[in-house]
Amino acid sequence: MTNTKPIDDFDNDLNKDDENIILFESEKEEEVLKTSKKIQEIDIKEHIQNRIYGASCGIDKNLVVHKHSLFKSIVLDIQEHILTYILAFVLCVLCVYKIHQVQETRNIVAKYNQVLTDNENLHKKWLELIATKQKLSEHTEIKKAAVERLGMMTTKTEAELVINLNR
Repeated sequence: MTNTKPIDDFDNDLNKDDENIILFESEKEEEVLKTSKKIQEIDIKEHIQNRIYGASCGIDKNLVVHKHSLFKSIVLDIQEHILTYILAFVLCVLCVYKIHQVQETRNIVAKYNQVLTDNENLHKKWLELIATKQKLSEHTEIKKAAVERLGMMTTKTEAELVINLNR
């Protein structure tokens, strides 16, 4: 059952308002063409609906809308990009560790600076005590303190008595 037309009939068909003129060798080809046209019409309708929906929501007009649950989408995304998420997690852990390490270093430096300051203060106080010791060990200072505070007097050399401890 071949459905063919003579070539002269096609010239007459060109003048009609048909959109497409196709030669069919069999009815199966015609059915396949009709089926593919129906599928294209359905795809075009869905595409137009998606474009209208996207335009009304402020979404890109070429975006295809898929209806998935949020949880399923998240799980699929994680499964697809697991290495990226692992690397991002490791990076975050390393950043937090670095922050902790910097804070510990700052605390140690602050303690070290405090010890240096205390050491310098103690060194100054030690130098002051040495100077005071030298000042007090001088005979003139001792004599001056004895005369002024205790009212002691120096004896004359004739009145001195020397005791010999070596027997």
